[in-house]
Amino acid sequence: MAKAIIFNETSKALTLVDQLLAPHKFLNESEDLKSLADFMNCELGQLGLSEKIEQARKGVKSGDFDNALEELINVVMIDKNFSNEMPRRATIALFHWLGDNHEMTKKYRRRFDMALY
Repeated sequence: MAKAIIFNETSKALTLVDQLLAPHKFLNESEDLKSLADFMNCELGQLGLSEKIEQARKGVKSGDFDNALEELINVVMIDKNFSNEMPRRATIALFHWLGDNHEMTKKYRRRFDMALY
């Protein structure tokens, strides 16, 4: 259920993740959900990056993962360490969310890898 509401009811999704009875079974998924919650809730103080992150948020809320991934990767290219590497962690979580065979994952994975180096 937490996956279904993470983009619109982030706090409730985190509460559900924290209440898992067997968290070790869902370790990867819960870490991804926490990264996505950080993305949805992070403070937008740094000029220039705020607009990109807000556009990425709008993208995931509307199902436009193409725009969301584009903007997150742009932030990674500008500042890899922004907000405790939140854009990097959120991008990885979105790739996991979509799956390895999803067209958006395939389209952006290489560009993301290049942005990291």
